[in-house]
Amino acid sequence: QHHPAVAMRVVSLVVAGVLSSEPPYPRSKAPVTTVVAVSGAQRSLAELLCLDTLAGNVARDSPVLYRVAGSGWATDEGDSYSVWLRNIQHEHPNVTVDSSLLDAPLASILIRFRSSVSSCLRSAGQDASTSAAITLAAAGEGYLVVDDDATEAAAKSLGLKCQDLRGQTVSGVLTDEVVGNLSTRVIVFQDPTESQFLADYVVFARAPALQYGNDTAAQQKLLDRSTGVGVCLGWGPENEYVTTCNQHGKYVHASNYNINLALLSNTDPPGTSPGGAVDAQASLHLAGSAAGQADYQGDWASSASGSTEQRNERGSRTHRRDGANVHTVAFLMSDGDNLQWTLGPWSTDPRWFRARRGEVPLGWTFSPAAAMLAPSATRSVVSNLTGQDELVAGPSGVGYAYPKEFPRALLSNFTDLTKAGMEMSNMTLLNVIAQNDDEPDLDLLAQFMTPASAMIFYGFGEGYSSYGGKLWWIGDKPVVSGRYSLWGNGTSGRMLGVDALVAKLAEQAKTPESADGYSVIPVHAWTHSYADVVAVAEGLKKYEGVEVVKPSELIAQIQANVSPASSVFI
Repeated sequence: QHHPAVAMRVVSLVVAGVLSSEPPYPRSKAPVTTVVAVSGAQRSLAELLCLDTLAGNVARDSPVLYRVAGSGWATDEGDSYSVWLRNIQHEHPNVTVDSSLLDAPLASILIRFRSSVSSCLRSAGQDASTSAAITLAAAGEGYLVVDDDATEAAAKSLGLKCQDLRGQTVSGVLTDEVVGNLSTRVIVFQDPTESQFLADYVVFARAPALQYGNDTAAQQKLLDRSTGVGVCLGWGPENEYVTTCNQHGKYVHASNYNINLALLSNTDPPGTSPGGAVDAQASLHLAGSAAGQADYQGDWASSASGSTEQRNERGSRTHRRDGANVHTVAFLMSDGDNLQWTLGPWSTDPRWFRARRGEVPLGWTFSPAAAMLAPSATRSVVSNLTGQDELVAGPSGVGYAYPKEFPRALLSNFTDLTKAGMEMSNMTLLNVIAQNDDEPDLDLLAQFMTPASAMIFYGFGEGYSSYGGKLWWIGDKPVVSGRYSLWGNGTSGRMLGVDALVAKLAEQAKTPESADGYSVIPVHAWTHSYADVVAVAEGLKKYEGVEVVKPSELIAQIQANVSPASSVFI
């Protein structure tokens, strides 16, 4: 449902001079004008990989190929990428969607784009040679990756010659010439058994692709040549992976199951004529007219309960200075920085954002970078917020980063990107996750805090509630930690199930003038749903003096009622 008070801003970073450097995400020579939809159903993993490398090559000029789940994309409510394609269609009536090749055999699709390919690279089938082939395709021009006999035969039917890379590794193909053609700002760490995902963006962005920790010589060589703030896509063992990328000036997007990023990141702003040259920052002009946004309720028009007026009334709160004995609670859903989830099942599964939202206040963590990598999808998410929902940036800004591991010299660039994405997504709060459970370095967090009005700060342990509700201050901006987590089905400790969490919250201090009177509750997305948050809120109604609000309202009440002198202050 559209909430009129939530209209996306028109942000021009070139004119406003917000960024001191460009985002690490490359741009096509021209934005989308025609989309050729291809069904992923009934295709082998090798065929999907081949099509993705084709899509990446084509996208360097203007993205065209786009994968949907099946031939019914025009009405499919379960496939998020079909939803995003319909959103693009709605925003850009001049963009043509061609469905003539939806179920076409691979050879027929290759014939359509024969002018965009020059040769093929044969790999052995989801092993290290697959990573080597994708990396060479990223560095080269017009290379298709063929990972089995059938895809090789399809490529050769067009007269393409194939270089055999079976038995090869990424280290083995990283000649000086290849390395010189690869991005210094984008690296993709992708298990080759998942190579049917993300390969379009790898090739388009000229990014090296390898499994984290599998080829340490190549990994070190590629990370050591990083320049400026960059990004690691894909995934690896969380703490070690994020730490390693951060130490080289790269934040992380969990994205190893993403598809179509080459096209999604290259749509024009609404209301513009497609086909012109794209400025390096053009994707950051996110919004069209507020009126146009208000007219479109997207594919979730019936997903959130309650009228707009009802939602606004329930969502409003006053800030207390009346000494009322109340304990204030706010829930924050975890893992919204995970692009493969937010651009995937998060948006279509009734456990999460597709739920009949509006029953209880809830914060949703969400990546500010989504506004740059999938602007049309981000607009749809923002326009479908109810008065009880809000997006919270992070963790830990434009991408996943541990404050103590990110190079200090690059922090201003990192926060510039965070600020841009937050403004374009109407975010004011920032969620940051620490690498461990050490006491926070408030001088360092002050730099991360720059784009935000307040911070929700998590330790890494105990379901992000290892600090037990402690409150710090950076100037007049509060830094609030998780008190307990809705995480699993525990009955003791800080990671609790529904009933145990209700009981714990009911016994908390009802003292608005102190930090003890407030509880931020991280909600673990993989073990709990929107319905579980509703269940906790309903359970709390049995107890007097417990109020559930949005995270921004909890912050406002802290600022209105708690003296900084009662907690740590810098």
